[in-house]
Amino acid sequence: MRTLVRGLMIVGTFAVSGLHAQVASAQAPTPAVPTRDTVQSSVRVAMVYDDNVLAQVDPLADALLRVSPFVSGTKADPKRTLTASYGFDAERYDKYTELSSILARTNALGSASFRPTPKRRFDLTGGFAATNDSRELNTTTSIATPGRRRSNRIDFGGAFHQDLTRTTAFDAGYVGDRASFGSFITYTNGVDLRLSHKLGTRTDIFVDGNSRRFDFGQLGGTTISNQLSGGWHWQSRNLQLTTEGGAARTNGQLTGTGSLGVTRTFGLSSINARYERGTTTAVGIPGAINVDHIDLGFARQSRLRTTSGVPRGFRFAVRGGATRNTLATGTARVFTWDAEIGRPITNTLLFFVNAEGYRQETVNGVVFGLGADISRNRFSVGVQFAPWSSR
Repeated sequence: MRTLVRGLMIVGTFAVSGLHAQVASAQAPTPAVPTRDTVQSSVRVAMVYDDNVLAQVDPLADALLRVSPFVSGTKADPKRTLTASYGFDAERYDKYTELSSILARTNALGSASFRPTPKRRFDLTGGFAATNDSRELNTTTSIATPGRRRSNRIDFGGAFHQDLTRTTAFDAGYVGDRASFGSFITYTNGVDLRLSHKLGTRTDIFVDGNSRRFDFGQLGGTTISNQLSGGWHWQSRNLQLTTEGGAARTNGQLTGTGSLGVTRTFGLSSINARYERGTTTAVGIPGAINVDHIDLGFARQSRLRTTSGVPRGFRFAVRGGATRNTLATGTARVFTWDAEIGRPITNTLLFFVNAEGYRQETVNGVVFGLGADISRNRFSVGVQFAPWSSR
């Protein structure tokens, strides 16, 4: 399954532009703090078949060669962590050679975390992503604008965490981004507040307050959305449940918001399901979007073993999703799916097969920039070389 930015940028994308995205939750398990410097690099080489290279109503198919270098680094000590990453995709098309590009996608991410005391933390993040396919930036709505136009997004934000007592914590954050689709530019700015309380070793409750300002320029004006919600989280060794509900007031209109998530692990397999309802934006589309999204996934990791120094095993993952995007002028519905299987060849070389696709439908009304229904599927096979070093 391809993420726009290998393993790191996806965090920044959701943190800045998701469904009224919130600051880090106190109910989530605290990640281990890295204490040593690391440098990690990889390069993917894949042959890809794309049955609709321009994401249009009348599809044009082609095959392409994709090369994807990526590098990340971490500078860490007990009180601070600095991370940075950069990657890009170079693509060469077989038939439509004018679509070939050395920088078909490019992405960078930087973050800094400071922990002056065990109870206090400051985080700063910034990222940049550019692509010829705007859908790759619309991770929440999954909307694809027809044709091929350069799109990019600059994300930036900061967060503060303070443990008030042994069981109560406060979080505050600022998020912002600048998204462009050709000459059309959207600005987003907002603040997030959260108060959380542990009822026990397995159960947390929390209250969130969020505000967003979306500026769409002359095409869509300005939209302000404020949200208040509360939620509950419970986890055991192999099961996690999270539910949240509230209301948002967007340009004077009141709507319900919320989410429900379930993750179940058993042995080396896991199943997850999530439903979300909220307000967000999409690159290339003027106006705020009310989103209903459901996502289902399954992953299976075989038990790794080594034979004559060569690792044996595989990892398989499959995911499907459905999104209903409601705008002032109409409704767009998107169905997505993807699957990938990977098998190590050596300690540094991985063979993989990937398949992904979507179908986008305009259900009613007229959605700016979207024409008739669009379907697109891509199939790839390749290898990933990933040496790494650490101090």
